[in-house]
Amino acid sequence: MDTQSSIHDVDSIRKEIRITVPATVVADRLDTSFKRVTKNARLNGFRPGKAPRAVVEKMYGPQVAWDVAVDIAGECVERYIKDTELKFVGKPSLDVKPVERGSDLSFSATVYVYPDPEVTGAEAFEVSVSRREFEERMVDMSIEKLRQEHAYLSPVTSRTVPQVADTVEIAAQPVLDGTAVGVPEVISVPLGERRFPPEIEDTILAMEIGQTRRVAVKNPKLQKKLKAAIQYDIELKGIQEKLLPEVTDEFAAKADPEVKTVAELREKIAEAAKNALDKEAKDLAQSQVLAQLVERNQFAVPQPMVDEEIELLIKRRMSVPEGQTLNLDYFRP
Repeated sequence: MDTQSSIHDVDSIRKEIRITVPATVVADRLDTSFKRVTKNARLNGFRPGKAPRAVVEKMYGPQVAWDVAVDIAGECVERYIKDTELKFVGKPSLDVKPVERGSDLSFSATVYVYPDPEVTGAEAFEVSVSRREFEERMVDMSIEKLRQEHAYLSPVTSRTVPQVADTVEIAAQPVLDGTAVGVPEVISVPLGERRFPPEIEDTILAMEIGQTRRVAVKNPKLQKKLKAAIQYDIELKGIQEKLLPEVTDEFAAKADPEVKTVAELREKIAEAAKNALDKEAKDLAQSQVLAQLVERNQFAVPQPMVDEEIELLIKRRMSVPEGQTLNLDYFRP
């Protein structure tokens, strides 16, 4: 496609591409588009594809003029960017008007480009970082967390009333307007974690093994949908308590297959904590350097770059499994 093009600076991060397409090209594209529209047009009084061109142009002319203009502009901008190897960010913003037969099509496209600042003031920086010192209790805390991760459930035989932190086995029978629905479902309920409605947990904590109690659950939306009062018959079938493993060589090897003894495990955790503290101090120093560098070198940032960074941060946050962190929380008191 024979076109005339030029590029101009709008500001430090935006450029405007100006392109003119000859009238002959516009006319050819209009003819092609109207032929396609005429072939598919279904107008009253005419057989499919047999409507006169003049009638089709009158009916669909404005829309075809817009479509042709946008198609030509998009193709030309894409080709210009490819031919000139222009590095841009985001999507080009077109400023185009409908084509007119017999006239050239002139339009523009504004694109954001990457900033190219001249960095100054990078000779020296004032950095003050207070490095946290390693403490043996950091190792103790990490081992305690490992014990929690390897905790196991054991049946309770010394009592029949559950306590907070117990895990109980119950049979839950749904009841709607006083009538049992379906069959009882046997489930495990970790008390104190509030994974279940508080009405159910509070009722369980007041029960003994073998007892059955009816409890009403507050769920206005579901109750309105079902048009019935929601209750459950809860039978307490058993109690289990969470036990933590003893810190032995066997536990150490199970918690970390790369070690064989508790001493090796503690040594490895201590090394990891010290490395994390070193990295924390280094990161703090780097952030101070970057802050001073940015303060000395102010420059505009394209909005699409900001938008992309926000989207990336959201994706990263969504990809971190629940319960995991990307900082030193593992070693903090």
